[in-house]
Amino acid sequence: MAAYYYLVSSLPTVSLREPGGVPPLGQDEFIGACLAHVPEDLLLDLQAVLEGALEEAEHPAARAYANFEAQLGNAVQRRRAGLRQVDSPLQLQDHEGWSVALEHAVEQAFTAPDPLAREMALDKIREQFLDELATTSPFGEAFLVAYAGRLRLALRWAQWDAAEGRQKLEALGRLGLDALDHLASEGGQSRQEQSFIH
Repeated sequence: MAAYYYLVSSLPTVSLREPGGVPPLGQDEFIGACLAHVPEDLLLDLQAVLEGALEEAEHPAARAYANFEAQLGNAVQRRRAGLRQVDSPLQLQDHEGWSVALEHAVEQAFTAPDPLAREMALDKIREQFLDELATTSPFGEAFLVAYAGRLRLALRWAQWDAAEGRQKLEALGRLGLDALDHLASEGGQSRQEQSFIH
């Protein structure tokens, strides 16, 4: 199994920050740093992890991450369906293995006080898994796969802005109220017009 001491040592630490926080490097910079060190098949797998296309990755560490994500996604679907009391069929993914701890962690995440806190809790579960994956090969391929996964999470959080999200939600709420007012006024006018006709 190959070791990438120089590459791993040169990569900055990536961790989840508050929404809008900028990670120390971007996706292209990470792939650029890997270009001279890793074989093409691993490079393609790292790209797949960064893009969230885990089904395309073939490396054992990436497959382990794909199975983890599939179980986590299934658990989230089941939990959301239960909250909404929806009877429509779920789009569950096949995966190898089963983690009772993961199921409990998702249940715990859904006790968060708001959607943003819930997303952070779910991504903390992902981060913990990736940390454990990295320790299986601290200077090897598994570390790089885990690093790509962490970077994807950090870049996703960098795109979010909690204040902006609140403003957009309030704007949508105002649009909805305006639309209801408009419909009510149109309905009132049509009733008045009908009264003139009759």
